[in-house]
Amino acid sequence: MGFNCCENCGEPFIYRGGPELCDACDKKVFGPIKEYLEKHPNATIAEVHLDTKTPIPKILSYVRDGRIDVLGKKR
Repeated sequence: MGFNCCENCGEPFIYRGGPELCDACDKKVFGPIKEYLEKHPNATIAEVHLDTKTPIPKILSYVRDGRIDVLGKKR
C-alpha cells in the first residue's frame, strides 16, 4: 500500500491495488459499467465498450482485477 496519483484526475490517493483511480473517479468509471452489466449480465467486452463508451483497456483492467469476468458477469 502506498500513495499514487489518480490516472484520471491526478489527485493523490492511497493505492491498495487494482485500478489506479481515486475512489471518486473509480465510481464515475466503474459505476456505468456496473449498471450496464446489471441490465445486460451476459454482455461482451465489446458491447460494454460500445454502450458505456469505456475504453477497452479499462474494461480489461476490471476483468484482471476480478471485478467482472470476460462475459461481463459480476463476481
